[in-house]
Amino acid sequence: MINGAILKVKSGQVGQWRAWCEELKTSLISEALETLKDEQVFQEASFLFEINGEFYVLGFMDGECLPADMTKEINIKHKKKKEECLEYVSKIETLYNLKQ
Repeated sequence: MINGAILKVKSGQVGQWRAWCEELKTSLISEALETLKDEQVFQEASFLFEINGEFYVLGFMDGECLPADMTKEINIKHKKKKEECLEYVSKIETLYNLKQ
């Protein structure tokens, strides 16, 4: 199952969101992958794009997408970063997802 959303980056927060994403894919990669395992998620991604001078994120998860264990520090920090940096705009609809 694919879950995802479009989120608007709050004013002045694009650098902070980029820095958090960099942490997730580098120094926190082991912890991040462990949480994906716990949530039965095969893939999670954050894509940044710009429209008319404003930044947006497409957040994407593929898998069972069980609730995050909020006793884990990485999940607490991830939720905090999302609240600080992003505001919800819309769910996404998967039109197709080809895998080989």
